[in-house]
Amino acid sequence: MKAKPQEDIQTILEGYEAEVTCPICYDIFVGAHTANPCGHTCCGECGYGWLAQNRIAPSCAICRSILSDTKPLLPNFAVDNIVRQHLQALAKSGRSDWQEKGSKFIDWNNRLECVSAVLSNRGARPSSI
Repeated sequence: MKAKPQEDIQTILEGYEAEVTCPICYDIFVGAHTANPCGHTCCGECGYGWLAQNRIAPSCAICRSILSDTKPLLPNFAVDNIVRQHLQALAKSGRSDWQEKGSKFIDWNNRLECVSAVLSNRGARPSSI
């Protein structure tokens, strides 16, 4: 028996979610930043938190590569845009928790507002929905 199109969409979205999940906090990226030079991505807040705990020898939280002294993390606007599109697809697929008044969307949006204030002090701003 062939799966219904709606089930196929849900399966694709669930599989894709792993690609837009921060390896530090295990939540969907907020204010994505890329480690420089290794290229791993995490939430900006998570990345800067990691760096604050590892000031003596700043390294990537994922692979432990030594990071740039001048710009250890770079904003990743492309990933922010992909996350925004993914969240819209989750909402349109019928997932009520990701719709505008859904609990997951509200939580993610609150995180975005908090991190926007912190990152704006560093000269980087995550894109908003």
